[in-house]
Amino acid sequence: MGKDVYWNTYPVLVTDSSELKKYTGSIYFPINSRAHREKVRRAIDIYRDAAIVVTPCELKVLGMGSNMVKNDEIYLKIGLFCLGSFDPEKFWNYVGERIKREDVKRFEIDKDLRLSDKEGKTVFQRSVKESHKYSIPWCKKCHEFIPDAADLSVGAGPERGTCALYLQTVRGLEIFRKAYENGNLVVAEVPAKFKEMFKKTEQQKRWKKYGEER
Repeated sequence: MGKDVYWNTYPVLVTDSSELKKYTGSIYFPINSRAHREKVRRAIDIYRDAAIVVTPCELKVLGMGSNMVKNDEIYLKIGLFCLGSFDPEKFWNYVGERIKREDVKRFEIDKDLRLSDKEGKTVFQRSVKESHKYSIPWCKKCHEFIPDAADLSVGAGPERGTCALYLQTVRGLEIFRKAYENGNLVVAEVPAKFKEMFKKTEQQKRWKKYGEER
């Protein structure tokens, strides 16, 4: 996924590893599902192997419509830990006119939602619970914290600047091993406390809707 300076999102097809750094970071807004399917369909039809990076719902909608994509057509499915996406219009109204979207350079979400500028200064901070009021309605009906059909999933790690990796299939494990053996990853054991928190979050998402019983 890519975004313009106003945080409008669009699907991106990357064919050169040197381009990957342009699209790092988290974007907590939805992507047009039709444009997304078209981009993935094109990648599969043109290239031998295609990998995708998706949230749970983005993986599901690939199997819909006239240009549908089946899971087994995708060589590698990389999931993202997800607790929901924001409705763009409602979210920016919530943030307020005082903060210009083009000045926001980074989103961070843990116990709080923080927006920071290019200097790293926090320009907006609210509790996650309050911020979830501005999520897309269907996010509250989703019960997947990670895409069940992914090969591996990635999300915020136990320390700032780190990622946690959840291996789900043999292919995911093979890709992880190759990346590690080639020196592309620095790996450390995940602390037990973080594992417990991950499991608790996954269970809450699967069985509850933001604290409300199903």
